[in-house]
Amino acid sequence: MQNNKPVCTENILHITSGEMTANALRKLLPQAEILPFNEAMCEGEAHIEIFTDEFYRLRSAAYGVALRDYLQKSPGSFMQNHLKDYPVLYLYFDYDMFCIINIITLLAFLEQSGYSGQIKLHLLEADGTVAILDTWPVLLGIYKKCYCRVLLKRQRFVTGNELFDKGIELYLDYKKKTIGSSDT
Repeated sequence: MQNNKPVCTENILHITSGEMTANALRKLLPQAEILPFNEAMCEGEAHIEIFTDEFYRLRSAAYGVALRDYLQKSPGSFMQNHLKDYPVLYLYFDYDMFCIINIITLLAFLEQSGYSGQIKLHLLEADGTVAILDTWPVLLGIYKKCYCRVLLKRQRFVTGNELFDKGIELYLDYKKKTIGSSDT
């Protein structure tokens, strides 16, 4: 995107925070490949290997839906089978805790899969539109470790990105509260 106007080039996969953002982006980029990242990683449990059978089982349980229903919405199969076709990924997520944890999961998967293309994160306004607040390139290398520490061990991890670090702190507080409230 340049000056908040989409730049359409081939072989870019646009990954959005969900269906609502995907639909808004489709209006701007009707010919683009757009994949909604339909996850809510703040809920339920996660597995060390992202988009594997055990990951899928845990995530479907987190939503309380049948595995086949979960798989219909999950981006996992597409990403496992087609990620190599896209040398450039544009990510569209807002700045809330839920999106930050989803971004960390997505970036951890990219590391796990050995993705070597270019990645740009478009930080969106938290209003369901694709109004871009900021854009920056993402360099992989720390996110699988971050994912394991934060989502599996529920321990603090410093990424050096203020937005991510704040989201991680909020997530850890959220998990303490939800785990504590389920014990009573």
